[in-house]
Amino acid sequence: MRQARAWLAAHPIEQYVNAEPWNGGITEQQMAWLQRQLDAALQQHQHVIIACHHPLAPGSAPDQYLAWGNDAIMQELERHRSLVKLVLCGHYHPGGYVERNGVHYVVFEGILEAPPDSNAYGVVELWQDKISLQGFGVGTSRELTFM
Repeated sequence: MRQARAWLAAHPIEQYVNAEPWNGGITEQQMAWLQRQLDAALQQHQHVIIACHHPLAPGSAPDQYLAWGNDAIMQELERHRSLVKLVLCGHYHPGGYVERNGVHYVVFEGILEAPPDSNAYGVVELWQDKISLQGFGVGTSRELTFM
């Protein structure tokens, strides 16, 4: 909580549209952990899917919904684009999508926006050359290809 307050104090909303108390980001320790995990995955020739609450990529959601420090996080993910294939996010209920530097950034629609007494969910299928997202209810289906 202390780091969140410090980040907000150092980033005035007049200059940073995502400097809202209902947003968030990751700490320096979490960033270091992410870097170590990605480096280890690279050594083991693994593919990676990242899941986080706040959208990261401009174009996948309006800028005021993007995670604090999203540029640094995306830089690290895109540095590892040979293994990071997909970033799944929420927070922005209408959903969104953008592909950037070989990484697919998907913002899932908010299932709480589904009509009462309905069902909303998604299924992710992993293939050698693509990821298939099948949305049900308010969810959008997508075929995401990669090399």
